[in-house]
Parts: sequence; structure tokens; C-alpha cells
Amino acid sequence: MMARVLVLALVAFAQCRFAWAGEDLTLAQARLGNIFLSTETVRIPVHSSGTSIAWSASDFFGTQVAEGVATVRNGRAVIEPELGRNGYFEMTLAAKRAGKTVAEARTTFAVIPPAEPTDPSQSRFGVMTHFAQGWDTDIVPLIAKAGIRHIRDEQYWNSVEKTLGEYRFSEKYTGYMRVLSEHGIEPLIIMSFTNKLYDDGLTPYTDAGREGYAKYGRAILDRYGEQIRALEVWNEYNGSFADGPAAEDRPRYYTQMLERAYQEIKSARPDAQVLGAAVVKVPLPYLERLFDHGALDFMDAVAVHPYRGEPEGVEREIRALKALMERYNHGVAKPIWVTEYGRKDSSPGGRHETARYLVRLYTLLLSEDVERIYWYLLRDYANFEAMGLLHDADSPLGRYVPAPSYVAYATLIRLLDGARYVRREPTDSRTRIYLFENDGEEVRVGWSTAPPSRVVFTTTSPLTVTDIMGEDSVLYPVNGQVVLHLTDTPVYVRGRVTAVQESRRDEVLADSAADFGGAQGENGWYYGHYDGDGRGEGDGAEPSGPYTDDDFEQLAWDHTEWGHHWTDDEFGELSLALDVAHPSATEAGAVWAVRRWKSPVDGTVRIVGSIRRSSSRGDGSQARILVGGAEVFSADLGSGDRRSELEYDLRLQVSKGTILDFAVTPGPGSDIHYDATSLTAQILYPY
Repeated sequence: MMARVLVLALVAFAQCRFAWAGEDLTLAQARLGNIFLSTETVRIPVHSSGTSIAWSASDFFGTQVAEGVATVRNGRAVIEPELGRNGYFEMTLAAKRAGKTVAEARTTFAVIPPAEPTDPSQSRFGVMTHFAQGWDTDIVPLIAKAGIRHIRDEQYWNSVEKTLGEYRFSEKYTGYMRVLSEHGIEPLIIMSFTNKLYDDGLTPYTDAGREGYAKYGRAILDRYGEQIRALEVWNEYNGSFADGPAAEDRPRYYTQMLERAYQEIKSARPDAQVLGAAVVKVPLPYLERLFDHGALDFMDAVAVHPYRGEPEGVEREIRALKALMERYNHGVAKPIWVTEYGRKDSSPGGRHETARYLVRLYTLLLSEDVERIYWYLLRDYANFEAMGLLHDADSPLGRYVPAPSYVAYATLIRLLDGARYVRREPTDSRTRIYLFENDGEEVRVGWSTAPPSRVVFTTTSPLTVTDIMGEDSVLYPVNGQVVLHLTDTPVYVRGRVTAVQESRRDEVLADSAADFGGAQGENGWYYGHYDGDGRGEGDGAEPSGPYTDDDFEQLAWDHTEWGHHWTDDEFGELSLALDVAHPSATEAGAVWAVRRWKSPVDGTVRIVGSIRRSSSRGDGSQARILVGGAEVFSADLGSGDRRSELEYDLRLQVSKGTILDFAVTPGPGSDIHYDATSLTAQILYPY
């Protein structure tokens, strides 16, 4: 499509709120963040010393949707792409003079429907902000614009109580609370962290420290009244945010602090919710120790931060947490709040992957009836580049311009706010279709982790399919059926459906993540190591090379406060957990961490999976796949120019009893300190 090009009057330019400059091309914003409602006209104001601006716009999927050439008059122009659709868009611009490009610029923009007004108490959707760290509050309207009704932020104890027993809240704190109230956004306040007036500025560990911490929580409630409906007691106590004596026995000291805070908060405001645990990840052994100390008695909900590489599997973690609570709480699980989670990916397509991740993880959490969910983070900030729903205030793309995840979140809220989860449709394990009911309408969220998946919906009515960016299309049934091909990008299907059936796919023989367990041989998997000494558990044959299937030695099932894993104390950091393997080393050489699978079939199998190294530090690590001891695949990861993430797809001939080993080994220098590596494997059998 072509754009209408307008000569801007000075008054129109005065309404443009922010600008960022190049010498010959400056872009301004007609709407903060270039975020437009579907009822508004998209306008991208331009100032340039060139004579024309060549521009093009593409959508989330990389398809060009508009282009044009704008004539610059009096140094000004405005570009109005005629899109007629919702979504996330990327625009490139080139200023030209005498036929030559003199400057280039890029920006992003979004078109979203107006958000429905929602009582925050009825909404599950939140986002983490850092107003307490000095963020400008001009961003708040963009929270509301997406339909987000909750934020999570702080009012630091050390700033609130600078004189013993006196509580003062600075304008920085009261100001952002006031703006939130004006926009109908409810704050969840974290009670964080230490105060130099108590316990030498360490994590509270004495009665006096716990008393001071509890009184600080009450002071927050006294200052803000019913604007605050919930307080979170600390943040990631099991992770980086506990020091001093309290760190020596975190479950005991946290429970003592939680109990005193709970008593004080409830005495002031029985209606205020107290969120406890406040853990990073979902560390069941640590939580069990908390519950052993009675912590469940002093929280209205448990707060977790289930950061993970892939969204699929989080539902199992939440179910396990519920089961643990039921054991300690007379068969009743308390509500679960996910008060923080997100994804950092600075790769070229990383922000698009994050949008997919957000929708999939949110859907899984909603399917487990998680009561409240907060995305981390509202905008890019400091070291949290590429984690924001929006770019940062000083981004060269423009102030607060959208990332794809902003539009994906707004779309999810529009379709699932107030929805009731019904069931997961019966499909292949790789295909995910979750049915919700929203105000009498059936809404299904569907995707496939191993696309494509052909799914047939039986219906007598048209179905509305909404893509991840909020654009609708209507599909009419043919012979009572609507066919969709699902990919790893989620879609929403709205309308009455009487049956869902998936076309036949390759059979999943094994899945290293879904099959992971605490018994050797369970689901055909064994967990062991190879340390190079040639004394394994095979048929006793002498090793004929650097490794044979006889060299495998089984590990023992164990746990830390973070979770369960396979290990051997003799080899230090050696471990195999659900989603990660960590090799080790001795003076004699490398120690491999090995997942082993024995084939129950004859024929050709297809092996697909991913490999991801969590750190770029150290000398890297290596992933190896071996069949009967012979290497068929290897990859060096994460040091120098080597990739830290990749996918693989292999086809192999096997017989019943053929052994496949999936090994993670140290780098060439045997520096094992940063070698935690995810090596997943799905073994498929053609139908």
C-alpha cells in the first residue's frame, strides 16, 4: 500500500511527544511509544534535511505490508501507513537527497484494539516495573493501554525508615503510586530489603530485626491504605537476596521473618494478602523445608518465579507444588502467584521468540489456575536488555517503542481476561490445545512444539482465528470441518467446536524432558557418566577407543534445595537434572554427563532436540550423541565465536537394544565452572 503524505503544520509537530535524532533524519512520536489504538490513524512524523523519505513496513512474520516515498516539505513530513489491521510492525526509513541516501532510521510501532475496562481484582495480568528505582511515570498509560491491571514494584525499607521508628515516603514513591491510582492500576509491593538500622544492615535475623521489618510492612499499608491489597515478603530469599547469619539456614530464618510480618500485616489489615516463599524458580526441596517450619500458616498465597528455558513443563512444576502444599495443608493447596518471570534473548530473532514464549507460558500457567502472573519486565532496563515489553526510554528506535511481546500480551489479555480454563484437548504430546470459556464463548489456544501439526476442528459454524499479534481471520467449515496447521507460534481459535482431531504424526518413542525421573531405566532412560577409566557396566570388553557403551557408569539420585538430580559426590559438579547437564573433570581428564536410552524398536528413528549453554564464560562445553559408542554428532558450544544455542535433527538406523548416549563434556581446557548445558532429545518413530 501507498501512504498519504502530509505536510505538517507547526502546531501538529508541537503535539509530537518525543523525538530521537540523526543529523539528516529525525523521527518523532504522534503517540507515546508509537502505540496506536485500532480506532486511530497511524502517524510517524519525520524531520529531515533530505528531499524525500523512502520507507517500508513489515509485520511480525516478516511480511512487507506497506511501503512508499514521502516528499519532505519545509523539512517535515508525516507517514501514515494504510494498514487496516492489528499487529506489531517494524519500519525502515531512508532520507534521500539528489537520489542518494543521506540517512537511515528504524523504528517499531503497534496497532491494538482498545482495552476493555476491568476491575483489577478480577484480572490476573501484571508486569514488573522499577519506579522505585527512578523510572519516569510517563510510561504508565502504556501499561493500561495493553489491558495490564497490576504492577509489582518496591518501597525500599532503607529509604522509608531512615530514623528508628519514623517512616517517610518520598515523592518518588508517593508520586508513582498516585499515577498508578489515576490509571486504575493496582500495585503489588515487595517488602524489600534490609535496613542499616537493624541487624547491621544484614537480612533480618534477630527479634529486633524481624520486628522492624514487620513494622515497615505495616507502615506501607498505613501510608497507602486500600490502594494496596497485597504485600510480598521479600524477593528471592533462596537466591541472591539473603546474607549474614540468615543465609546459613534460609528456610528457618525466612519463616521466622514471615511469621512476624504476617502477624503485623493482618493486625492492621486482615483483608490484605500476604505472599510468602518469594522464591526464584520452583525449588521443591527448599519449599518443603519452608513448609516443615510451618511457613504455609503465615501466607495467603505462595509466590514463585519459574524462570526456565522452555515454557512447556512449567505446568508439571506447578502441579508438583500444589501436591506439596496439599501434603502440608490438610489436602488443600493455597493459591499460587507467579510474581516474576521473563526471558532474555538478545539474538536477532530473540524478541519474536520471547513473544511466542510469553503466550505459551501464560497459557500453561492459566491452565493450572495460577491466580496472578507478572511479566518481567515492562521495559528494557540496565542489564535487562531485550526483556522488556517495550524498548527503553533512550532506545535509538524511539522512546518506549513496542517489542513483539507487548502486542502478544495485549492480545492474550483481550482474549483470555476473565476466562475459565476447561481442559487440554487430547492430541499428540507435541501439540498443545487448551480450551477456555470466556463469557459463553469457547476460546482455544493452540501451538505445536514440533511443527507442523495438522488439526481438524469439527464445527457447523465459522471459526475466528486470531494470530499472536491480534489480527483476526474467519474460517468457514467445509463438510463440517475447519483445518489448521499449528506451528510454534500460538494462535487463538474462537467458536463452538464439537471435536478436535489431529492427523497422525510420527510416534514419540522417548522425550528426555517429559520422561525424566528418579529411577534408572524408567521410560527407557538411564543416567550416568564416563570418566575415561574404561571400567563401565557393559559386557566387560576392553575399550576399543576413547569411548564405548561399556564405559557408562550409573549415577545416584539426590537433591539440593533447588531440586532433584542424578550425581556422584566423587566428581564435584557432575549432575544430570530435568533440563540441564553439568560435566566435571578430574586430574585424569574430563568426566562426561550422559543420558542413555535403549531402543525398543528396529528401523529408522528421527532424533530432534536443542542444545543450549547457559553461560558464555569459561572455555565452552561440548555436546555429543553416540550410537553404540560411535559418535554420530558433536557440537562445540559457548566460547569464543562458538554458538551457545543450536538445534539438531538426525535420522539413524537402530535395532532393539541399540544404545544411544547423549553426553555433555567439558571444553578443551576442562574448565567446568560454567558448563551447565541443556541437551534435549526427542526420539521419533515414523508411522
